[in-house]
Order: sequence, then structure tokens, then C-alpha cells
Amino acid sequence: MGLTSINTTSPAGSFDLLATQDKDLPGLTNSSDKLLTVAIAAEGQWSLINFETSDPSLIKYKTPVDGDGYVRDKNDEKFKFKYPTLNPAALVAEVKDAKGNLKSSVGGKKQDIALLPGESVSFIMNDDPAYFKNNAGQLKIAYSIVPKKGKIVVNSDEWALSNKGFQNSPDAAKFAINLAKYFVGEAKGKFHALSNNFGLIESSLEQTLTQAGHTWTKGTNITIDLPTLSKYDGIFLSGDLVDNQVLIQYVKNGGKVYLSAGTGWGGAQPEADRWNTFLAEFGLKFAGTYNGIEGNLTPNQSHPLFEGVKTLYFDNGNSITDLKPESQLNQIVQTHSSGQGLIATAEFDPAANLLWAGVWGGGAIISVDGNKLTIDMSFLNRVPGTGTIDANDPTKATMTFPDDSTFKAELSNGKITWFLVSNPAPYSFWDRSKRWMA
Repeated sequence: MGLTSINTTSPAGSFDLLATQDKDLPGLTNSSDKLLTVAIAAEGQWSLINFETSDPSLIKYKTPVDGDGYVRDKNDEKFKFKYPTLNPAALVAEVKDAKGNLKSSVGGKKQDIALLPGESVSFIMNDDPAYFKNNAGQLKIAYSIVPKKGKIVVNSDEWALSNKGFQNSPDAAKFAINLAKYFVGEAKGKFHALSNNFGLIESSLEQTLTQAGHTWTKGTNITIDLPTLSKYDGIFLSGDLVDNQVLIQYVKNGGKVYLSAGTGWGGAQPEADRWNTFLAEFGLKFAGTYNGIEGNLTPNQSHPLFEGVKTLYFDNGNSITDLKPESQLNQIVQTHSSGQGLIATAEFDPAANLLWAGVWGGGAIISVDGNKLTIDMSFLNRVPGTGTIDANDPTKATMTFPDDSTFKAELSNGKITWFLVSNPAPYSFWDRSKRWMA
């Protein structure tokens, strides 16, 4: 599961940290071979003093505080706190590399902590090391692996990463490095070209990525299912058909996909049809005709993929359409002067879906499973409702109540606004405390 704590390998759990604890600290280690982001949230209170005092310089430290600690002031400078730039009594996450060297220290009751393979994080109260015995209280620290965003990069044409693409545009190497960084950040990725198309299997691309420290394999002789694809940080596709439903699952489980078209395999419309079920799930579509666009073209929009990239080579691809231009999750990032889409990106953020979960409207309990919603209405003796979160905008959903009607729902600032499908005017509202508001 990738995350090892004191007594479990569960990807989520909790443990206690005593205010007096300065040895045998609870912590987590990334035992996987991939970058993990861990969210922690601490509950409870503690204090830096467990005895009565009238000393003005100590009184504030007697008051219990949460993991954010005491607000710093000049008085704190009288003491030798382990981390003098952080709040006294703050919960401190100490991140260490695989060799045990301290990399960073961050304070606060809520944190997102990135851990490379082999790195660890331990937790301690920020105090003067000589006085831990005088502390009181404890915190319960809940942790969970932050779901990874799924990402897609779509190229209208396959030539950019071929040997000829590298020869015609030296910036192709930089584009390949940027692509890997967009997928895995500063980590070293494990990528597989699930294709026999020259645009992905020639030497220039392989050499560029392996020399940068990434793992690169290729071939179509792997099993096409979620467990197999999930072994890779990214899958590169072109030409060879891959089950679109498996690809959708892969991206929704945090996978990354690079897809290029324009191969000529089967003709323009069959090529578009080969991928459009997958692309439509994330708001994109290939055109069913080849565009005749060729040559070295300059990216005309700012995007991390194009950092240091002056030109990329194209030769007669399937242009890309943004099916939901209002969504921030999918976008055309390079266009031709004619307006046709050449390169696009799309993301799936599972964490955004979790904002729907919880108790609403005074007792309705919404559960989230991927982009599926279930609404327990038993507090009103009603049957459950079901819904689906919009794949391109996680703040929108469609909900059906069998004993009532089908509604559109929008989530904003801790409130759900309901709309009848047949009426654009708001029907009612739910928040976290009130049953509903008409």
C-alpha cells in the first residue's frame, strides 16, 4: 500500500503524539517506489507547561492550544525552541530523506507532506529540548494518502516524439522532459509505450527519458487491465487500440496518459473512433478528418509542457476539440493559426469529488465512490438517491431521487444548490447545518 507507520501499512489511519514525547516519535515512511503525498490533520490540545505559575514570561504557555501552537511574539526569543521560526507548541512534521537526513520541517495541525520513495516523516511538538517533561496533553494525528490526480496529454499528431520529430525540432527533447515532469513532478517515473507506432518506440525518445533517470519500456504484450497499468506512472499510446474503459479507470485512479493520433492507421474517422470514448470522458475529442497541418510550429500558449520549447514538429494529425470549454480541467494548450487544436490536456482530481461527502440538509448523508454519489435519506424515511459527479467539473452533479425527481446540483462555498432539470431557477439549498432552505 506504500505507506508504513508504526504498526500498520494502511494508506490511512491515526496515532497519538504526547506533548512530552521527544524520543521514539511516531512517523510514516514511503515504502513504495513512487512519490506519495500524505495529508495529516491533528485534533486535541496540549500546552508547554503542566504546573502553576505567575511568571509573566510563562503564563501564555499554560493555556492549551491545538497543533498550530501559540502565536509567536518577542517573549519566545527568551527560550531555545527546537524550531525558532515556527510557532511554540506547533505540531512539527520532520521530513527526512532515505538516509535519515533532515530535509524540511513544517508546523501546523493540517499539512500535506510530499514523500519520495524511502523518505519518512516524524512528528514532534516544537519546544525547548530541555523542557519536554514539563508539557501536558496530546494530539491525535489522522493521516491518509492524498489521491493522485489523473492526467492526460493529447497530441493531434504522432511525429513530435519520433526520431524525425527530434531531428526537425531539437526542442522535442525538452518537450519530452517537460511531459515526464508534468506527470511525476521531480520524481523519476516509470513509463511504458503501449504501442508499436514509430512515434513512440524510436531511439530519441527512449534515450531522452532514460538519461533523465526515468524507466522506459515498450511493447503491446502486457495485460490490459487496471492492476497492470497501475504499475506504471504513465502510459504512452499511439495507433494500437487499447480498451477505452480500462484507460478511463486508470486515469480516474491517478494514472497518466500521453496519446497521439494522426497515424493513418485505418483512416481518420476510425482513428478518432478508436479513442473518442476515452477522450469524451475527460471533455476532449479527436476530429474524424486529418488536418493537413505540417511543419515546425511554435506553441502559442503558456503551459509547463512548453517551458523552453520553441517549436514542435507536426505532420497531418487529427485536430482536437474541447467539448467543455467552461471546465478548468480540460483545455487546448496549443492551437494552429486556423484555430484547430493541436495539443490538449485534461485532469481528473478525485480529491475534489470528496467535497460532496458528509452530512447535508440536516441529516442527508452523501457517500462518494469515484464519481458516483449515494444519498442516504433515511432521516426522512425516504429511499436513497443516487447521482453522478460531472467528469469535467467536480462542483456539478446530477442526482435522482426515486420518490421525487431528477435534479442538477452545484456545490459552492459549503452549500449545495438544487435545480430541477426542467427549470433553471434554484429549487432549494442544503448546507452543513440546516435541513434545507427554499
